[in-house]
Amino acid sequence: MKIIKITSNLGNLLLIFFTFTLFLLPAREILSTNNRLIITLYFIILLPLFYIGIEELKTGLQRLRKEKERILKVALFDFLVVFLATLATFVLSVNLGFGPVVAAGLTGILAALFVRRYEAAAYCGAFVGMSCPIGLFLSFGHLILAAAIAGIIFVITKQAFNGIGGKLGTIALAGCAIATFLIGREFPPGLPPAGETLGYLYLYSVLGGLITYILNVRLGHSAVLSSAVVGLAAGLLLPVLYPESGQVLGVMVICASFAGMSNFERIPCEFYMVITGIFCALIFIYTAPYFGGAGGKLGAIAFGSVIAIDGLRRSFVVGIKRIRNQPSQ
Repeated sequence: MKIIKITSNLGNLLLIFFTFTLFLLPAREILSTNNRLIITLYFIILLPLFYIGIEELKTGLQRLRKEKERILKVALFDFLVVFLATLATFVLSVNLGFGPVVAAGLTGILAALFVRRYEAAAYCGAFVGMSCPIGLFLSFGHLILAAAIAGIIFVITKQAFNGIGGKLGTIALAGCAIATFLIGREFPPGLPPAGETLGYLYLYSVLGGLITYILNVRLGHSAVLSSAVVGLAAGLLLPVLYPESGQVLGVMVICASFAGMSNFERIPCEFYMVITGIFCALIFIYTAPYFGGAGGKLGAIAFGSVIAIDGLRRSFVVGIKRIRNQPSQ
Protein backbone atom coordinates (compact mmCIF):
# COMPACT_ATOMS: atom_id res chain seq x y z
CA MET A 1 0.00 0.00 0.00
CA LYS A 2 2.88 2.36 0.81
CA ILE A 3 4.34 1.97 -2.70
CA ILE A 4 0.92 2.60 -4.25
CA LYS A 5 0.48 5.71 -2.12
CA ILE A 6 3.89 7.10 -3.12
CA THR A 7 3.39 6.45 -6.84
CA SER A 8 -0.12 7.87 -6.73
CA ASN A 9 1.20 11.05 -5.09
CA LEU A 10 3.89 11.29 -7.74
CA GLY A 11 1.41 10.86 -10.58
CA ASN A 12 -0.98 13.45 -9.20
CA LEU A 13 1.87 15.91 -8.71
CA LEU A 14 2.92 15.36 -12.33
CA LEU A 15 -0.54 16.36 -13.54
CA ILE A 16 -0.47 19.52 -11.44
CA PHE A 17 3.11 20.30 -12.48
CA PHE A 18 2.51 20.07 -16.23
CA THR A 19 -0.75 22.01 -15.99
CA PHE A 20 0.93 24.80 -14.01
CA THR A 21 3.87 24.84 -16.40
CA LEU A 22 1.67 25.11 -19.48
CA PHE A 23 -0.44 27.88 -17.98
CA LEU A 24 2.51 29.87 -16.65
CA LEU A 25 4.61 29.80 -19.84
CA PRO A 26 2.66 32.54 -21.69
CA ALA A 27 2.60 34.93 -18.70
CA ARG A 28 5.13 37.34 -20.25
CA GLU A 29 3.30 37.48 -23.59
CA ILE A 30 -0.05 38.07 -21.90
CA LEU A 31 1.30 40.82 -19.65
CA SER A 32 2.97 42.50 -22.62
CA THR A 33 -0.38 42.85 -24.41
CA ASN A 34 -1.41 45.60 -21.95
CA ASN A 35 -4.96 44.36 -22.51
CA ARG A 36 -6.61 44.67 -19.10
CA LEU A 37 -9.41 42.25 -19.93
CA ILE A 38 -7.04 39.52 -21.13
CA ILE A 39 -4.68 40.02 -18.17
CA THR A 40 -7.55 39.97 -15.68
CA LEU A 41 -9.01 36.77 -17.16
CA TYR A 42 -5.58 35.16 -17.13
CA PHE A 43 -5.03 35.77 -13.42
CA ILE A 44 -8.60 34.72 -12.63
CA ILE A 45 -7.72 31.40 -14.26
CA LEU A 46 -4.41 31.01 -12.43
CA LEU A 47 -5.52 31.80 -8.88
CA PRO A 48 -7.64 28.67 -8.16
CA LEU A 49 -5.22 26.17 -9.73
CA PHE A 50 -2.94 25.67 -6.75
CA TYR A 51 -5.67 25.46 -4.09
CA ILE A 52 -7.89 23.03 -6.01
CA GLY A 53 -4.87 20.99 -7.10
CA ILE A 54 -3.75 20.34 -3.51
CA GLU A 55 -7.31 19.60 -2.43
CA GLU A 56 -7.66 17.01 -5.19
CA LEU A 57 -4.46 15.29 -4.09
CA LYS A 58 -6.00 14.64 -0.67
CA THR A 59 -9.29 13.44 -2.18
CA GLY A 60 -7.47 11.06 -4.53
CA LEU A 61 -5.62 9.44 -1.64
CA GLN A 62 -8.87 8.89 0.25
CA ARG A 63 -10.37 7.08 -2.75
CA LEU A 64 -7.16 5.09 -3.16
CA ARG A 65 -7.42 3.65 0.37
CA LYS A 66 -10.99 2.50 -0.26
CA GLU A 67 -10.46 0.94 -3.67
CA LYS A 68 -6.87 -0.35 -3.67
CA GLU A 69 -7.80 -3.99 -4.34
CA ARG A 70 -10.01 -3.17 -7.32
CA ILE A 71 -7.35 -0.80 -8.69
CA LEU A 72 -4.69 -3.52 -8.70
CA LYS A 73 -6.98 -5.90 -10.61
CA VAL A 74 -7.71 -3.54 -13.50
CA ALA A 75 -4.37 -1.73 -13.61
CA LEU A 76 -2.78 -4.02 -16.20
CA PHE A 77 -5.77 -3.83 -18.54
CA ASP A 78 -5.89 -0.03 -18.24
CA PHE A 79 -2.20 0.17 -19.10
CA LEU A 80 -2.56 -2.08 -22.12
CA VAL A 81 -5.57 -0.16 -23.45
CA VAL A 82 -3.74 3.18 -23.17
CA PHE A 83 -0.77 1.64 -24.97
CA LEU A 84 -2.74 0.06 -27.81
CA ALA A 85 -5.00 3.09 -28.31
CA THR A 86 -1.91 5.28 -28.66
CA LEU A 87 -0.56 3.14 -31.49
CA ALA A 88 -3.95 2.86 -33.21
CA THR A 89 -4.56 6.62 -33.14
CA PHE A 90 -1.07 7.41 -34.38
CA VAL A 91 -1.48 5.01 -37.30
CA LEU A 92 -4.86 6.55 -38.18
CA SER A 93 -3.50 10.07 -37.87
CA VAL A 94 -0.10 9.78 -39.56
CA ASN A 95 0.09 6.60 -41.59
CA LEU A 96 -3.47 6.66 -42.91
CA GLY A 97 -3.62 10.45 -43.15
CA PHE A 98 -6.78 11.14 -41.12
CA GLY A 99 -5.10 13.82 -39.02
CA PRO A 100 -4.99 13.98 -35.22
CA VAL A 101 -8.49 15.35 -34.54
CA VAL A 102 -10.35 12.84 -36.72
CA ALA A 103 -8.13 9.97 -35.56
CA ALA A 104 -8.73 10.72 -31.87
CA GLY A 105 -12.45 11.07 -32.51
CA LEU A 106 -12.62 7.70 -34.25
CA THR A 107 -10.67 6.00 -31.47
CA GLY A 108 -12.91 7.52 -28.82
CA ILE A 109 -16.12 6.50 -30.60
CA LEU A 110 -14.95 2.93 -31.17
CA ALA A 111 -13.85 2.62 -27.55
CA ALA A 112 -17.16 4.00 -26.24
CA LEU A 113 -19.13 1.58 -28.41
CA PHE A 114 -17.13 -1.61 -28.00
CA VAL A 115 -14.98 -1.40 -24.84
CA ARG A 116 -17.06 0.88 -22.63
CA ARG A 117 -15.35 -0.31 -19.47
CA TYR A 118 -11.99 0.92 -20.75
CA GLU A 119 -13.13 3.90 -22.82
CA ALA A 120 -11.32 6.41 -20.61
CA ALA A 121 -8.02 4.52 -20.95
CA ALA A 122 -8.50 4.30 -24.72
CA TYR A 123 -9.27 8.01 -25.03
CA CYS A 124 -6.19 8.82 -22.96
CA GLY A 125 -4.11 6.74 -25.36
CA ALA A 126 -5.74 8.53 -28.28
CA PHE A 127 -4.36 11.82 -26.99
CA VAL A 128 -0.83 10.43 -26.88
CA GLY A 129 -1.38 9.18 -30.42
CA MET A 130 -2.29 12.69 -31.54
CA SER A 131 1.38 13.63 -31.20
CA CYS A 132 2.99 15.15 -34.26
CA PRO A 133 6.08 13.15 -35.31
CA ILE A 134 7.76 16.08 -37.04
CA GLY A 135 10.56 17.42 -34.84
CA LEU A 136 9.29 15.60 -31.73
CA PHE A 137 9.70 11.81 -31.89
CA LEU A 138 12.55 10.42 -33.93
CA SER A 139 11.10 6.95 -34.29
CA PHE A 140 8.06 4.80 -33.58
CA GLY A 141 9.93 3.51 -30.54
CA HIS A 142 9.84 6.95 -28.95
CA LEU A 143 6.05 7.03 -29.33
CA ILE A 144 5.93 3.63 -27.61
CA LEU A 145 7.94 5.10 -24.72
CA ALA A 146 5.46 7.99 -24.40
CA ALA A 147 2.55 5.53 -24.48
CA ALA A 148 4.10 3.39 -21.74
CA ILE A 149 4.73 6.39 -19.48
CA ALA A 150 1.20 7.71 -20.05
CA GLY A 151 -0.22 4.25 -19.28
CA ILE A 152 1.61 4.15 -15.96
CA ILE A 153 0.48 7.67 -15.03
CA PHE A 154 -3.11 6.80 -15.98
CA VAL A 155 -3.07 3.84 -13.60
CA ILE A 156 -1.55 5.68 -10.63
CA THR A 157 -3.75 8.79 -10.97
CA LYS A 158 -7.04 7.00 -11.54
CA GLN A 159 -8.54 8.02 -8.19
CA ALA A 160 -7.72 11.74 -8.39
CA PHE A 161 -9.31 14.66 -10.23
CA ASN A 162 -12.44 12.65 -11.00
CA GLY A 163 -15.07 14.52 -13.01
CA ILE A 164 -12.64 17.15 -14.28
CA GLY A 165 -12.59 17.25 -18.07
CA GLY A 166 -9.13 17.24 -19.63
CA LYS A 167 -7.53 14.94 -17.07
CA LEU A 168 -6.89 12.25 -19.70
CA GLY A 169 -5.16 14.74 -21.97
CA THR A 170 -3.01 16.02 -19.12
CA ILE A 171 -1.86 12.46 -18.50
CA ALA A 172 -0.99 12.19 -22.19
CA LEU A 173 0.94 15.49 -22.08
CA ALA A 174 2.93 14.25 -19.09
CA GLY A 175 3.77 11.04 -20.95
CA CYS A 176 4.85 12.88 -24.09
CA ALA A 177 6.84 15.50 -22.17
CA ILE A 178 8.73 12.97 -20.07
CA ALA A 179 9.47 10.81 -23.12
CA THR A 180 10.68 13.86 -25.04
CA PHE A 181 13.01 14.76 -22.17
CA LEU A 182 14.36 11.21 -21.88
CA ILE A 183 15.27 11.01 -25.57
CA GLY A 184 16.87 14.45 -25.47
CA ARG A 185 14.47 16.22 -27.79
CA GLU A 186 12.87 19.66 -27.65
CA PHE A 187 9.32 20.59 -28.53
CA PRO A 188 9.12 22.40 -31.87
CA PRO A 189 7.73 25.95 -31.54
CA GLY A 190 4.19 26.61 -32.70
CA LEU A 191 2.74 29.70 -34.35
CA PRO A 192 0.04 31.65 -32.48
CA PRO A 193 -3.19 32.20 -34.44
CA ALA A 194 -3.95 35.72 -35.58
CA GLY A 195 -6.44 37.89 -37.47
CA GLU A 196 -10.06 36.87 -37.85
CA THR A 197 -9.26 33.38 -36.61
CA LEU A 198 -9.03 34.68 -33.04
CA GLY A 199 -12.72 35.53 -32.82
CA TYR A 200 -13.73 32.22 -34.35
CA LEU A 201 -11.55 30.38 -31.83
CA TYR A 202 -13.54 31.82 -28.93
CA LEU A 203 -16.82 31.08 -30.71
CA TYR A 204 -16.02 27.48 -31.56
CA SER A 205 -14.44 26.84 -28.18
CA VAL A 206 -17.69 27.83 -26.48
CA LEU A 207 -19.74 25.77 -28.95
CA GLY A 208 -17.48 22.72 -28.69
CA GLY A 209 -17.56 22.68 -24.92
CA LEU A 210 -21.27 23.47 -24.70
CA ILE A 211 -22.42 20.80 -27.16
CA THR A 212 -20.24 18.18 -25.48
CA TYR A 213 -21.56 19.17 -22.06
CA ILE A 214 -25.17 18.90 -23.23
CA LEU A 215 -24.56 15.47 -24.75
CA ASN A 216 -22.67 14.33 -21.67
CA VAL A 217 -24.57 15.85 -18.72
CA ARG A 218 -28.03 16.69 -20.04
CA LEU A 219 -28.59 13.80 -22.45
CA GLY A 220 -26.69 11.19 -20.44
CA HIS A 221 -24.24 9.95 -23.05
CA SER A 222 -20.79 8.90 -21.90
CA ALA A 223 -18.22 11.68 -21.60
CA VAL A 224 -15.86 9.93 -24.01
CA LEU A 225 -18.52 9.36 -26.67
CA SER A 226 -19.78 12.96 -26.35
CA SER A 227 -16.34 14.45 -26.82
CA ALA A 228 -15.34 12.04 -29.58
CA VAL A 229 -18.48 12.72 -31.64
CA VAL A 230 -18.06 16.50 -31.34
CA GLY A 231 -14.35 16.29 -32.16
CA LEU A 232 -14.91 14.03 -35.16
CA ALA A 233 -17.65 16.28 -36.54
CA ALA A 234 -15.45 19.36 -36.14
CA GLY A 235 -12.46 17.64 -37.73
CA LEU A 236 -14.51 16.68 -40.78
CA LEU A 237 -16.72 19.77 -41.25
CA LEU A 238 -14.69 22.83 -40.25
CA PRO A 239 -11.86 22.38 -42.78
CA VAL A 240 -14.58 22.30 -45.47
CA LEU A 241 -16.40 25.37 -44.15
CA TYR A 242 -13.17 27.31 -43.48
CA PRO A 243 -10.47 26.15 -45.91
CA GLU A 244 -7.79 28.42 -44.45
CA SER A 245 -8.46 28.14 -40.72
CA GLY A 246 -10.71 25.09 -40.41
CA GLN A 247 -7.97 22.80 -39.16
CA VAL A 248 -7.03 24.98 -36.20
CA LEU A 249 -10.72 25.61 -35.45
CA GLY A 250 -11.27 21.84 -35.35
CA VAL A 251 -8.40 21.54 -32.90
CA MET A 252 -9.99 24.27 -30.77
CA VAL A 253 -13.33 22.44 -30.75
CA ILE A 254 -11.89 19.15 -29.57
CA CYS A 255 -9.86 21.00 -26.93
CA ALA A 256 -13.03 22.57 -25.53
CA SER A 257 -14.88 19.27 -25.86
CA PHE A 258 -12.49 17.83 -23.28
CA ALA A 259 -13.71 20.47 -20.82
CA GLY A 260 -17.27 19.43 -21.72
CA MET A 261 -16.47 15.94 -20.42
CA SER A 262 -16.69 17.30 -16.87
CA ASN A 263 -19.47 16.03 -14.65
CA PHE A 264 -22.33 17.99 -13.06
CA GLU A 265 -20.47 18.45 -9.77
CA ARG A 266 -17.61 20.28 -11.49
CA ILE A 267 -19.60 22.24 -14.06
CA PRO A 268 -23.17 22.48 -12.72
CA CYS A 269 -24.78 24.36 -15.62
CA GLU A 270 -24.31 25.69 -19.15
CA PHE A 271 -23.35 29.17 -17.92
CA TYR A 272 -20.19 27.85 -16.29
CA MET A 273 -19.46 25.81 -19.40
CA VAL A 274 -19.58 28.93 -21.56
CA ILE A 275 -17.06 30.66 -19.28
CA THR A 276 -14.88 27.55 -19.35
CA GLY A 277 -14.95 27.64 -23.15
CA ILE A 278 -13.73 31.25 -23.08
CA PHE A 279 -10.93 30.26 -20.70
CA CYS A 280 -9.94 27.38 -23.00
CA ALA A 281 -9.71 29.65 -26.03
CA LEU A 282 -7.62 32.23 -24.17
CA ILE A 283 -5.07 29.68 -22.98
CA PHE A 284 -5.12 27.88 -26.34
CA ILE A 285 -4.16 31.08 -28.14
CA TYR A 286 -1.36 32.13 -25.83
CA THR A 287 0.16 28.67 -25.32
CA ALA A 288 0.41 28.01 -29.07
CA PRO A 289 4.22 28.44 -29.09
CA TYR A 290 4.75 25.87 -26.33
CA PHE A 291 4.75 22.05 -26.22
CA GLY A 292 4.40 21.95 -30.00
CA GLY A 293 3.36 18.55 -31.34
CA ALA A 294 2.72 17.04 -27.90
CA GLY A 295 -0.35 14.88 -27.60
CA GLY A 296 -2.45 15.85 -24.60
CA LYS A 297 -1.66 19.56 -24.61
CA LEU A 298 -5.27 20.32 -25.55
CA GLY A 299 -6.51 18.23 -22.65
CA ALA A 300 -4.22 20.06 -20.23
CA ILE A 301 -5.68 23.37 -21.42
CA ALA A 302 -9.19 22.06 -20.71
CA PHE A 303 -8.08 20.51 -17.41
CA GLY A 304 -6.68 23.76 -16.05
CA SER A 305 -9.67 25.75 -17.28
CA VAL A 306 -12.15 23.44 -15.55
CA ILE A 307 -10.13 23.52 -12.32
CA ALA A 308 -10.19 27.34 -12.48
CA ILE A 309 -13.96 27.43 -12.95
CA ASP A 310 -14.52 24.85 -10.23
CA GLY A 311 -12.35 26.81 -7.81
CA LEU A 312 -13.98 30.15 -8.61
CA ARG A 313 -17.46 28.68 -8.30
CA ARG A 314 -16.67 27.10 -4.92
CA SER A 315 -15.18 30.35 -3.64
CA PHE A 316 -18.26 32.26 -4.76
CA VAL A 317 -20.62 29.80 -3.08
CA VAL A 318 -18.62 29.89 0.17
CA GLY A 319 -18.61 33.70 0.07
CA ILE A 320 -22.38 33.86 -0.38
CA LYS A 321 -22.94 31.46 2.52
CA ARG A 322 -20.72 33.52 4.79
CA ILE A 323 -22.59 36.70 3.91
CA ARG A 324 -25.95 35.04 4.59
CA ASN A 325 -24.74 33.63 7.91
CA GLN A 326 -23.48 36.97 9.18
CA PRO A 327 -25.64 38.26 12.03
CA SER A 328 -27.69 41.30 11.13
CA GLN A 329 -26.77 44.52 12.86
